[in-house]
Amino acid sequence: METILISHVNAPSTPSYLIISDIFGDSAALRRFADALGKPFQVISPYPKLIPFIDEADAYQYFMQHVGLQGYAKKIEQQLDNLTSPANVIAFSVGASSMWLLSDTLAKKTCSNIAQVDCFYSAQIRHHLAIEPQLSLRFIFPIEEMHFDVDSVIQQLGTKANVNVIKTPWRHGFMNALSINFSDTGYKHCLNQLKNGRCIKD
Repeated sequence: METILISHVNAPSTPSYLIISDIFGDSAALRRFADALGKPFQVISPYPKLIPFIDEADAYQYFMQHVGLQGYAKKIEQQLDNLTSPANVIAFSVGASSMWLLSDTLAKKTCSNIAQVDCFYSAQIRHHLAIEPQLSLRFIFPIEEMHFDVDSVIQQLGTKANVNVIKTPWRHGFMNALSINFSDTGYKHCLNQLKNGRCIKD
C-alpha cells in the first residue's frame, strides 16, 4: 500500500508545510487545519484514499494491520527525500513517532530541507528513546497518556540535543476534530502559534 501525498489545490512543488497525519489519515478536518496555516502545504497520509473510520479504535486497528509504524516511517522518508527547499514539518501521533524514527537516519541533504519538526502527542516514542536526532524537533505532549508516564519520557528527552519539549494541559488528539479528545481551545492556541512562527507555550 502506497502512502498518498495529497497537495493543496494551489500548492506549488515546494510547500511551506508538510503535514504528516495521524491514524485517521487525510480528512476534511486535517485539510481545514492545513488551510488555516495560510501557506502552501502538502499532506502525507498512511492510506491511498480517504477512509471513513468509525472511531479511533477502528482507525488504530486498520493502521496496525495495513501500515505499521516502520512502514509509515519508510513511506514518509520517501516523500521527505523529494523536498527541494526547506519546509516545516508538522506531525501528529503515529506521524510524529515515525518522524522520530527517521530523525537519526535521514540523509544530510534531506535534513537540510527540513526547517523545523513539530511533533504532537507522539506516544510510540516511548519505545525508541535511544535515538539521538540529527535534526531539530519540538515535541508537544498531552497532559497525560493512558499507557505511560509522560513526565518520565519528557525527562529522558530533555537530555538530548536538538530536542525541545512542551507539555500542554490538553489530551492526546486535541488537535484533531475527529478525536474524542479534541480541544477547541488547544487547537486554536497551537494553530495561532504555528501560523505566527512562535514557540508553542504550555
